[in-house]
Amino acid sequence: MMIPTNGPLARALKQTIGHLNGPDGNTEEVVNFLLRESLVDATHLKSWVVRREVDRLVAEGAGRIDAMETVAEEFGMSFYTVRKYVYGRYK
Repeated sequence: MMIPTNGPLARALKQTIGHLNGPDGNTEEVVNFLLRESLVDATHLKSWVVRREVDRLVAEGAGRIDAMETVAEEFGMSFYTVRKYVYGRYK
């Protein structure tokens, strides 16, 4: 499954590794290359990004259910998919 290089998952990955630089100093190009060439496992990337975003919202004071609902809406996936990533086997 290909992940769009301009979608919310790609943006979250770029924000997370933004302090790293490719050989030319452009993190965005590195992330786009990894996603475009399917060198990053899409399922594990989604799981990681979703769990990270839920944890961030909870740390900011949101309830866990509210955080999962917010992430589901933001990333265009169902609440049950987010719940699966947070509590399920994709850890």
